[in-house]
Amino acid sequence: MKSKYPVSLMDRYEFHDYGHAAEILVSSFPQQWDEIVMALDAFSMTTSDLKKAGGNETDIPKKFDAILYPKGWREIKITGDLLVKLYPRKGKKGSFSSVPVEQKTIEGWIDGII
Repeated sequence: MKSKYPVSLMDRYEFHDYGHAAEILVSSFPQQWDEIVMALDAFSMTTSDLKKAGGNETDIPKKFDAILYPKGWREIKITGDLLVKLYPRKGKKGSFSSVPVEQKTIEGWIDGII
């Protein structure tokens, strides 16, 4: 198995691995992992980059875009609705009905950019 974090990046970045994300990327998505490593290796930011105002419009995300867009990476908006179904119990201690008495949709339950 490939090394999770290349030595070339260890002096430049601090890595935190939540839910074994790095292992999943390395083993299941090796091409994407290589592209992430390449992007981190090519990326640099200056003190002036950090001081500029502008949120997502600063030079920092533009630098990442310049590295990853040619590889086909795009920012994606994701939205998902939650369908809630309420099933009544058939008796005091019985099983539940297979037909809901009510259902409702909560729109925008998941909404964000990935």
